[in-house]
Amino acid sequence: MTDSSPLHPTSSTTGSRVGATARRVASAMIAAAGVLHLVLVPEYLAEEPFVGILFLLSVPLTGWAAWRLWRGEHLTAWLLGAAVSAGMIGGFLASRTFGLFGYTSTDWAEGMPSLLVEAVFLVLAARHLISQRTTPALANAGRAGRP
Repeated sequence: MTDSSPLHPTSSTTGSRVGATARRVASAMIAAAGVLHLVLVPEYLAEEPFVGILFLLSVPLTGWAAWRLWRGEHLTAWLLGAAVSAGMIGGFLASRTFGLFGYTSTDWAEGMPSLLVEAVFLVLAARHLISQRTTPALANAGRAGRP
């Protein structure tokens, strides 16, 4: 009989922790965030070069995370995608409130598509990372070395 406690979920209840569909949705979301920022690079390089450079730097990071997640589970891709998404959300909120390195804007609407895909990615990443904390291997790791 299979133990199906919260610390020992069965594969039938969790699939591959975050199922392939959810992982691919996450991949698409982080890729979309990168594309949305890539489209804005020329505008922001002209308006506020520092922000344009940050947008440009996000493109290979989101691209790598999307590629790795599309191909399969990869913890580093989840963590990188979450860090970049959180950073982009934080940067947007900072630029609309107290300023981001001297840049401020009052146009909240322009960032909504990006905020949406970044937030969806963060929810999926959190779901994945939380499920990883409850895997039998990790639960048993805490018992290593005990009699």
